Amino acid sequence: MPQLLVSRKVELFVSRLNPLTSCEEVKEYARSIIHADNIVSQEIECESLTPKFEGLYASFHVSIRVDSSDFSHAVALLMNADKWSNGVFVKRYFKPKDGVPK
Repeated sequence: MPQLLVSRKVELFVSRLNPLTSCEEVKEYARSIIHADNIVSQEIECESLTPKFEGLYASFHVSIRVDSSDFSHAVALLMNADKWSNGVFVKRYFKPKDGVPK
C-alpha cells in the first residue's frame, strides 16, 4: 500500500527588501534556503503586499508547501535571520481574521 504524504504550508511575512525586489526573486531565495538543507518544496507562492512606507521597502507573503515531516525544520530554517540578507525582516504570516490583507 503506497504511503500518503501529508503536506503543510509554511507562511511567512518577508519585509524590508529593496522596493525593486520581485516575487520571483523572493521565491527563488526561499527555495534556495530550504533546498540547501535537502527539504523539498512542493510549491512556493508569493504575493506582493502594500508596505506601510511605499518606495522605501517591499513586503511579501510567501507560502511554501512542504512534507509535514519537514515542517518544523523548514520553519526553523526560514525564520533564521542568518539565512536572509542583512536587514530583512521575517516572521510567521497569519491570515487576517476577516480575510482581507491589510
